[in-house]
Amino acid sequence: MLNHSAITGFLGIFLETVILWRGYKRQLLRHYPPFYAYIAAVLLIALIRHSVLLGWGNRSQPYFYAYHWLNFFFPPLQLWVLSDLVKVGSTKKNRLAVVRLATISGLLAIPVGIGVWASDALIFEKLQAFLLAFQALFCVGVCKRVAQSDIRLGRNLQGILFGLSILMALQSFNFVYRVCELTQTEKFNFATQYIYLMILIFFLWHLWDFQPSGTVPAVARELLKRAGFQLERILKELLLR
Repeated sequence: MLNHSAITGFLGIFLETVILWRGYKRQLLRHYPPFYAYIAAVLLIALIRHSVLLGWGNRSQPYFYAYHWLNFFFPPLQLWVLSDLVKVGSTKKNRLAVVRLATISGLLAIPVGIGVWASDALIFEKLQAFLLAFQALFCVGVCKRVAQSDIRLGRNLQGILFGLSILMALQSFNFVYRVCELTQTEKFNFATQYIYLMILIFFLWHLWDFQPSGTVPAVARELLKRAGFQLERILKELLLR
């Protein structure tokens, strides 16, 4: 009999497939190639992990490597999606902003990497801590830039940015609690899995049809500020631990 982890895993694969199918059907793939490349990679990695799980089990060495090493594909793809959002205006100013955000994020993430590297964490966790800090800081910069500038994001791009912000917060929160061993309860794992499914539904809802760039409403700007604040709070947990 399937447990809830297997059920949520298959539901995730189903939703990722629907997002890609809808993107193809409504010709959204050519408008937002970084985002759909990211979703395709997530789907492929999920299929690989489920194949390894069914073949060797979740306590096997193949599953251990499939789980940890494949995690390193996510940060570059998420950063690609975020950098594409900043360049929406296709101006030289916005393109240079990507370079500035990446540079500042990298410098600020160094203390996190050094702190975790000096700990007894696994090599996978040490590298993942630096990457999570880097991408979270980059996301904070993007949220603040969109909230405080005249970058025009329509329904589709707002959904991508909000969804990624929540996803990165979830990844960072989950990592902090796992590494610091604050909790490993079944309820915690159950909650994170279903939050991820809600994020996929959020993506699907905002990318059901093509709605090009437009002015970001005041309410959306306020939510972006809050998303940036929550990511900053989680990063402080990484820095202080």
